[in-house]
Amino acid sequence: MDMEIWLNLGNSPDEILVEVGENEYILKDTIVFSLSCSSAKRLGISSIKAGAKAYIGYNEDFIFAYTDGFLTRAEQDPLAKLFLDLPTKLQTLSRRLCAWGCS
Repeated sequence: MDMEIWLNLGNSPDEILVEVGENEYILKDTIVFSLSCSSAKRLGISSIKAGAKAYIGYNEDFIFAYTDGFLTRAEQDPLAKLFLDLPTKLQTLSRRLCAWGCS
């Protein structure tokens, strides 16, 4: 089974987990889901060059949408639910794709 890596670098400004030109090789043979703003622009490209099987991330800033009146209740917001469910949907997609032939 392929290894999945989940990154949320935006919440760790003092701790660099993976850095372009330094250690992206640690993502080799993995499927990366990055929930960090703009990470796909450089880290996504360098990770694939270093051997990551896939890098799913954002090229631009990620902006969380919400419905008026639900700002403090995101889990009840039908619009926010689309974003909150995204990691689960991506994980399901990854597993289905790999069932068809990830090597």
